[in-house]
Amino acid sequence: MKKNLFFRFTIFFILALFMGGTLKPALFAGSRKIIVGTIGVIPNVTFTDKDGKLTGYDVEVVREIAKRVPGLEVTFQILDFPNLLLSLDTKKIDLAACLLEVNKEREAKYLHPTESYLVMVDKLTVHQSNTTIHSINDMAGKILILSTGSNEQMIGEKWNKEHGNIIKLAYSSSGPVDIVTQIKSGRADAAIYTDFDVRNYNTMANAQWKIVGEPLAVANCYQLMRKDDKELAAMIDKALKAMKADGTLSKLSIQWLGQDFTQAPK
Repeated sequence: MKKNLFFRFTIFFILALFMGGTLKPALFAGSRKIIVGTIGVIPNVTFTDKDGKLTGYDVEVVREIAKRVPGLEVTFQILDFPNLLLSLDTKKIDLAACLLEVNKEREAKYLHPTESYLVMVDKLTVHQSNTTIHSINDMAGKILILSTGSNEQMIGEKWNKEHGNIIKLAYSSSGPVDIVTQIKSGRADAAIYTDFDVRNYNTMANAQWKIVGEPLAVANCYQLMRKDDKELAAMIDKALKAMKADGTLSKLSIQWLGQDFTQAPK
């Protein structure tokens, strides 16, 4: 009896080594619950609708990914933008999803899928009544307001540094609605946003914005996670590739953002 048990265990062990090298359990065997951090204040991207439901493009992309990863369950936590990556560092959340671009600092510190889910084209944004600013080159001595910790902060600071710091920079940590107020009141002259941002804020917050000048940056957006979560990154990658292939990602972009922003502009 003992000999038979030993023989069966030996055969099982040899097969396990042959098939994978280790006795590692299957990915998400059973289930895995993750907490997804987002800011919940960007119209049509990550926001709470009139029924109190968190929704928008970033949120629905994550929900669709979860449907395609067996055993993956997601819950969302709304955070201030400056606390989003800090919460990832302290393991209060497992995934950050909020129009996040990847720079050298983020690349060194965090992991992301190889597949992006959105292409951001950032441009200078001013009030519709502004007739003196036609591009960022007209911003000398004027105030550019940037959202603290955002992609746009990096873009604005980089451009200003490369051009002799000719622009006065101001910062807001209170979200886009505050920036709408600052520009409308004349306390700031311009901000940096995308086409779909301008469309959203004009529709939902009566921002009265317009875009001027050429694109300042084109960048991909990714969900970010901790460096050691390679399996989660791989599964998100697989789901995003399938969503691109079957058109689901494009449909979500058109539904929430007005057009397909999942591919780089030609």
